[in-house]
Amino acid sequence: MNVARPALVALLVGVAVLGSPAVLLQFQEPRECANDVDPTSDVADVPESAPVLQYESLSPDAQRAFERARTTSGSDIVTGDACPEAFEYGVDRTQYVIVQDDSRYVLTTYQNDLLPEVLIAVAVLGYLGLALVGLGLLTRTDPDARFPARIAAVAATALLAVTAAVVLGERLWVAVGWTGLVTAGAFVGAGATLTTRTAGLFGGALALLPLIVALPLTGASPAFLVPALLPLVLIGIGIGAKRLGTAVLGQE
Repeated sequence: MNVARPALVALLVGVAVLGSPAVLLQFQEPRECANDVDPTSDVADVPESAPVLQYESLSPDAQRAFERARTTSGSDIVTGDACPEAFEYGVDRTQYVIVQDDSRYVLTTYQNDLLPEVLIAVAVLGYLGLALVGLGLLTRTDPDARFPARIAAVAATALLAVTAAVVLGERLWVAVGWTGLVTAGAFVGAGATLTTRTAGLFGGALALLPLIVALPLTGASPAFLVPALLPLVLIGIGIGAKRLGTAVLGQE
């Protein structure tokens, strides 16, 4: 079966974009665990729910994290495997009372990296790769479908921008924003250039795929439900724009 050149370009770039997250995640920084230590002599300053732990009962890595925070400026950050399993690290701060000899300390733990920028960039690129592959498959026998090739060329610059931003650690949000605009343009353009039925099936497939992957892992989380609906909304905008343009041109 012959594949039209615009579709082939979209397929090749789409596969490259889909494969890029595996490379970009290699540059993801390890999880950062922050430990803040403050001496306390007033029990009222400590929440009643705070666990009370004896220093001697802590694991060696927990003792090291505590000592580093206590003996430096009262705060210290450890990364990756050095995060003690004895303490909880998350977006919300967790407090513990550590008893060492006759002294009591309040240990506050939290995850320092509150916004996984690289993961967001990977997710946006994944959407863009799926859009390109889908467009390539849908237009594989149409030699006049120039849109997939054009959006693939722009998508290649988005891939380069995100890759450079991740590797250099600079202007990542600018690159993610640019990629998001390209992805949105791909969906709107799909709605405007494909037949209404084909565009609807395309948007439905791209909405179902993230849900199928995410639901067993996270449940019905709005964090995944909202992005899953975006392709349908954007493709609907493209369909509406096409119909409006046809109606206006038909009246002239």
